[in-house]
Amino acid sequence: AGNDVWQYYSGGVVTACPGAQSDHAVIAVGYGTTSSGTNYFKVRNSWGASWGEAGYIRLQRGVGGKGMCNVAEMPAYPKIVKA
Repeated sequence: AGNDVWQYYSGGVVTACPGAQSDHAVIAVGYGTTSSGTNYFKVRNSWGASWGEAGYIRLQRGVGGKGMCNVAEMPAYPKIVKA
């Protein structure tokens, strides 16, 4: 997330992420579709509420491969174990 797209993100749906390189973890917390029809994931970053959309970024979904900005490069899911 060290590229300019992340560094200077202030709002909207990211639809291009040139030179994307994964270098820290984020968490996808939701998804949606804009009024113009762009599907996106809502992703929480760790850079605080003053960054992006109150600490979140929206990344276009459905692009295939590792996803927009490599968001699906190393997915992890919780495993619930009964006590």
